Amino acid sequence: MTIGRWAPVVVWAAVILISTSLPGQAVPPGPPGIDKAVHFGAYAVLGVLGVHAAAGMRTAPVRTIVMVLLTTAAFAAIDEWHQGFIPGRYPDVADWVADVAGATIGVGTMALFTFRRPARS
Repeated sequence: MTIGRWAPVVVWAAVILISTSLPGQAVPPGPPGIDKAVHFGAYAVLGVLGVHAAAGMRTAPVRTIVMVLLTTAAFAAIDEWHQGFIPGRYPDVADWVADVAGATIGVGTMALFTFRRPARS
């Protein structure tokens, strides 16, 4: 396990935290529901990066998938909670659901490509 495998995860998590630490008035308004799509996309990327990094840990694929998904869901919950301390922002369970849905798709997609069994001949 190298730091290089985990660096993208840490950098992307920092991007998410910095973005969600902006005061509410600094976030441009968009069409209704666009924020859920942004949450979904950001956490899908985090899920992909997490599986890529964790795949090098030599754990069983199911354990890796569950670990990454639970860790990402916990990070999303902490991120939503922390927004309660940012002026003009507030924690939203619907945002957390979008985060977890994105992470699930990202983790699942990456797991399909990472843990594919070789075809039998």
